[in-house]
Amino acid sequence: MNIFNENNFVSITDSTEKQSIPAYFKLDYFIVKGNKLFKIVTNNKGEQKEVEVGFVTLVDSVIKCIETKEVSLNLKYFSFDRWEYATIDRSKLVKPELKTFLSIGIDIGGRKVDDVFDFIDKHEKIASKTYTHCKLGWLINDDNLIFRHHQVYQEGIQPFSKYIGPLQIEPKGSYMEWLKVVEEHVLGYTPMELILAASFAAPIVGLLNVTEISEVDSLLLNMVGNSTTGKTTAAVVAASPFGSPSITNNGLIQSFNGTPNALQSIISGNMGVIIIFDETSMNNLGNKTFTSLIYKLAQNKDKARLNKESVLKDTERWATVMIFTGEASILENADANEGLYVRLFEFKNVQWTKSAEHSETLKDILANNYGHAGSQYVQYLLTKDPQEIKETWQSFKRELEKRLPDSKFASRVGGKFALILTGAQLANEALGMNLSIENITEMLIEQEEASMDVRELAPKFYYALRQYIIQNKRSFKYQDEEVNPNQKIFGKIEVDSGTSNCYIFPIILKEIANELGFPDLQVLLAELKSNGFLKHDIKRSMLKKQVFSKDEAQLRKEAVGNKKYSTKGDYTYCIVYKGNILEDFYTSENEKISKLESFNPNPIARNRKVKRNPTSPMDVFRED
Repeated sequence: MNIFNENNFVSITDSTEKQSIPAYFKLDYFIVKGNKLFKIVTNNKGEQKEVEVGFVTLVDSVIKCIETKEVSLNLKYFSFDRWEYATIDRSKLVKPELKTFLSIGIDIGGRKVDDVFDFIDKHEKIASKTYTHCKLGWLINDDNLIFRHHQVYQEGIQPFSKYIGPLQIEPKGSYMEWLKVVEEHVLGYTPMELILAASFAAPIVGLLNVTEISEVDSLLLNMVGNSTTGKTTAAVVAASPFGSPSITNNGLIQSFNGTPNALQSIISGNMGVIIIFDETSMNNLGNKTFTSLIYKLAQNKDKARLNKESVLKDTERWATVMIFTGEASILENADANEGLYVRLFEFKNVQWTKSAEHSETLKDILANNYGHAGSQYVQYLLTKDPQEIKETWQSFKRELEKRLPDSKFASRVGGKFALILTGAQLANEALGMNLSIENITEMLIEQEEASMDVRELAPKFYYALRQYIIQNKRSFKYQDEEVNPNQKIFGKIEVDSGTSNCYIFPIILKEIANELGFPDLQVLLAELKSNGFLKHDIKRSMLKKQVFSKDEAQLRKEAVGNKKYSTKGDYTYCIVYKGNILEDFYTSENEKISKLESFNPNPIARNRKVKRNPTSPMDVFRED
């Protein structure tokens, strides 16, 4: 029986407002009655009648991903006596993908599939359209510059799109509360001002790269120190303009305890939102892996890879500011070289907070007030010509090059530090703050001076150690010389191909360094390694060397604290010197020995003969 009555239903079209669509409506030859879908069919007599299809599946909204341009559908469907929601890729609206719909309870089995897909296709045309994004920062979208945060900002239009990525960046609390705590507890204290300026530098790094007006490496900073320095609070301050400063709830502070691929996935596609990696000392990556990761993070891209069809895949990219925190130096745990020193800047033992109360106040307030300042800041940047921002950065770079200590790295370091000053300058303009450009500059210069001191201390230590080894040669095993059983052994010296390899036990080398006035041994070793003066294993800064024989257990115990013989040897630091550093020692020693052997306290003139049986003392010297 035909139960359809035209007067009881609203016919909807593409122009119908979604909000006005009733629970009972007609769409072409389909009718929706509450939770049921019917289809109007015409029999061979020309009579129309309603045929029930099943429980209805509605298109709640159509979603387009800004990054991939892929379309998906938010479906609302009736199943198990209630309404359910699911998001399905539009590409799955084909019969081979039927299992996808059946598995979540959509009423589409049997011969219903054609009608359900047909209705979804028609309903999609009138459903509301929306955008989503899963990455952060700058992007050129349809020839327009946009910034992706919790929503997308574009000059001249209302914010749109919704962030569906894993990070908690939805603004919370009040911008005014955030600004108040910054004015009262950050401004006027240079370490905190610097770290906040670094946060505002992140969009600058991304902008210069995305607009292709300059290629700039990501800026990497490491806050090194114990728990009382306030480095975690500084990380909270840095995260707060752009998102949640939570460490445990998918905030912008992420754990560094992961594989290189996992860590990279956190920043992949990030073109201008700061990210903080907490507690780097928790990660046990080897030297080589650590070094490779730091280089990769700084250089803004993953290595090239092929897909299953041997076609080059799109390379993952990023460009932002990354801050690390930890109790140990990253440079000391990496296979350090000169390039690493201008890619990662370590701030060691800086007192980031003034007191425990200062720290708690910042953490308590910022935990509930975040994400607003970054949104306002990038909207201000959108009003400026990117070229103008580049000129501001270059102006700071030129000024820093004049003021930084003279070195071959001055230009590169100046360019990196200028990003922080540019962030401070533009944040002051955008938010009406008063970050001190001069004080931040002074702290950055002090940082570079400290870094240069390390580079200069390393060669001093290298030559002081050489002299120490020569002076204490008897404490090193050398060639097949016998060892005094009462002599403490420091290591072993081998001369090979014109090179002296000095193997020294770690505990001994640390004692020597302290005695010579070089307390920060690991930093010095990292610098020696970067210059090729430290011979080492692939995964660490040391080498195993067989110094003691089986019958030298007591000597081994005095040197390394363990009597047990090791067939693979003991770990040592191998310092390399050109030539035989003991050559002068042995030359002088051999001369002494030769003189002693030829010395006779009663020399006899060669032109005199000695009588075997002298009859008087004078007969000894009497000539024949």
